[in-house]
This record gives sequence, C-alpha cells and structure tokens, in this order.
Amino acid sequence: MKKLAIEKHPNGYSHPEVLSPVDLTEDENVHDEHVPAPVKIDELFRADPRPRPPGKRRPGKKTKSDTSASTEGSNSSQFGDFVSQELRLKREASERAFQASKSKDDTITHLEELQFLALSTKDLSDDDAYWINIQKQQIKDKLRAQMLRGSSSNSQAEDSDE
Repeated sequence: MKKLAIEKHPNGYSHPEVLSPVDLTEDENVHDEHVPAPVKIDELFRADPRPRPPGKRRPGKKTKSDTSASTEGSNSSQFGDFVSQELRLKREASERAFQASKSKDDTITHLEELQFLALSTKDLSDDDAYWINIQKQQIKDKLRAQMLRGSSSNSQAEDSDE
C-alpha cells in the first residue's frame, strides 16, 4: 500500500507537483522504480580500472636509512627533554606562586593577630572582655611557640656552622 506524502511550503500552501512516494509496507521484496536496487559488494570493490603498464612494478615501501633513524631518535629524545623541562619549569613556577601566596596569607594573619592583641577591653562588658582575653592568651601562646621554634632552629644552624 502506498500513500503520497505532500510536502508543504513554509508559507503553508502545498505543491501537488512535489509529491514523493512513501512505502508503507514492511515487505523488503517490493520493488519500486523510485527505490534503487541494492548494490552488490563485488560492484563496489572490483579490480583497478587502470592497469599498470607492462614491465612496471608497484613501488615498494620506503625504508628509513640509518642516518635518518638516528636523527629521528635524537629529535624525539630532544623533544622529550624539552617537554620535561617545560613541565618542570611550570611546576616550579606554580610552587613559587603557592609559597608566595602562603607567605602573604601568613603575614596578613600575623598582622590581624597583632591588631587583635592591641584591642582594648576596658569599655566592654565583663563577658565580652573575658572571651577576648582568652583569645589574646591563645595568640600569645602561639607567638611564644613560634619564637621558641625560631630560636631553636637558629641555634641549630649556628651549631652546624661551627
């Protein structure tokens, strides 16, 4: 059973001359003049239509000479060295950037702690002053520990110099 599909123009009117047949049957054995016959594989992959002239052989595969093989090997190792050096430089740059950012953050934290230590508690309520004094004591303990670590590492450095 066949029906004709009417293609509509974008403006909405139909063109009766633009009818295309639509096959509504599922039977594959039905042949229509509008449907091409199946292509056979032998027709697609047949012998070369242009035969080679007699006496002329097909060119062989090219082989690399010993000098080109050694040059290419050195080029690939040079490229590998170049890539590894680039990666190392990028890694070192990112490590330096991280260390600079960490140092900056540590400096800002240290300055904020010193500013907190300078905070006066005389105008605050007793409860607020109590909590601020606890925080101040924690900051002082931390700074003392850092000073002790710094002095012990300096004394170790002096001992190793002697």
